[in-house]
Amino acid sequence: MTLSRAVEWTLTTLRLWRLLEGLPGAVLVMVVCAAALEAVFAGMPGDFTDLPLGAARGPMLGVGALLGLLGYLCGDIWDVAVFDHLYSLSGRWLRRRRPLLVFPRGAELKKQRARATRRLPLRFVGENVYRRAERVVRAEPGHWSEVRRPLIMSRFVRSFILPSLAVSIGCVAGIAGERVLRWSVDPDWLARTAASAFGLALVLFIAYSHLRVEHLTRLYASALQLSEIDSREPAEGGG
Repeated sequence: MTLSRAVEWTLTTLRLWRLLEGLPGAVLVMVVCAAALEAVFAGMPGDFTDLPLGAARGPMLGVGALLGLLGYLCGDIWDVAVFDHLYSLSGRWLRRRRPLLVFPRGAELKKQRARATRRLPLRFVGENVYRRAERVVRAEPGHWSEVRRPLIMSRFVRSFILPSLAVSIGCVAGIAGERVLRWSVDPDWLARTAASAFGLALVLFIAYSHLRVEHLTRLYASALQLSEIDSREPAEGGG
């Protein structure tokens, strides 16, 4: 069992899917980001007296919650600005080998999408293949539930990418403040934190990419399966 399948099984068994989307999902992301930012900066050397946030660490909770909300609401930017350029119809990473050794292979997705493009019927001129496949699968709630799970997880995971990058950038700005404005902060601690936050953002993006590719591959495969079943039924009934 893959890690994503294990997470799916756990979420299904505990009936936790509703916590990952909609308002509960946004609140959960905000709480996690607020707690994480507070925990990270609670160990920051220095007294904060000459930093813009003042002497208290309490504002970090608000900053973390705000970053979490922005990460959740602006998550689509990763689909449009990055993922689509890599794994869309003309994507650069539709290959058999793992791009950069860690990102998901796109060969199977390319094959399933090409088959779906040829075989799934158009409902109106200009309907793209994703909408065609989604329409077919949505008609079968059991199949759609299975197909949608990686999509839900990918949206939840991507919500933490922007906050992680923001922390990394903030730490770099803190290093600049220490050099230029003589802020009483530890530049070595900030450098380690910046590197850790950037590394976390990269890991999250890798996980998000795997989940998105898994969702798309499942979607097209399931749509093709259902379409073939529908096309056989009239013939079997007439025989």
